[in-house]
Amino acid sequence: MKILEAQSAVLTNYEVYQHLTDIRKRNNSSQPKRRMPEDAFRLSKEVLEYLETKPYPLHDQKEKQHYSQATLELLCEKLAEKFPDITKAEGLAIFDVRPTNIPVLAIIVESLEDRYTEEEQQQLIDLVIEVLGQDDPEPEEEEGEEGAEDGDAVQSVETANGA
Repeated sequence: MKILEAQSAVLTNYEVYQHLTDIRKRNNSSQPKRRMPEDAFRLSKEVLEYLETKPYPLHDQKEKQHYSQATLELLCEKLAEKFPDITKAEGLAIFDVRPTNIPVLAIIVESLEDRYTEEEQQQLIDLVIEVLGQDDPEPEEEEGEEGAEDGDAVQSVETANGA
C-alpha cells in the first residue's frame, strides 16, 4: 500500500469518538452488515472503551453533551481571539485534554511560562473551564463518617468479646 497524502487532517479525540460510535450504530442497524476485520473491530472497541473511561471527559453522558462540533468551534474562536499565538496542535490538545490547572496546561502549551504571564495562563485555564466545563472531583469521605465507622467496628469487637 502506498500512502498518497500523509496526515492530511488532524482529528480530536471527540471526532474519533463520534466516527467510531457512528460506525457502531450503522453495524447495529437493520441495514445489510458490512463485516469489519477482526483487528479493526477490536481496536475500535478498545478506543471507545478508553474514551468512555474516567478521567477522560467523554466518560459521562453529561460531558458527552458538553462536547460537540459547536463546542470545538467555539473554543477555537475564543482561543484565536484571546490567544492568537496558540497553534492548531495546541488548541486541539487543549480540547482533548481539557486542562483545569496550570501544570497540565504547561505540558500542552510549549514554553508556556515564556509566552504567557501567570495571569494570562490563568485566563487560558478559565477560558477552557468556561467552554468545556470542569470535571467533578471524586467525592471524598468526610472525617466524621470514617470516625463513626471505626467507632462501630470497635463497638462490634467489644460486644463480641463480651465487654
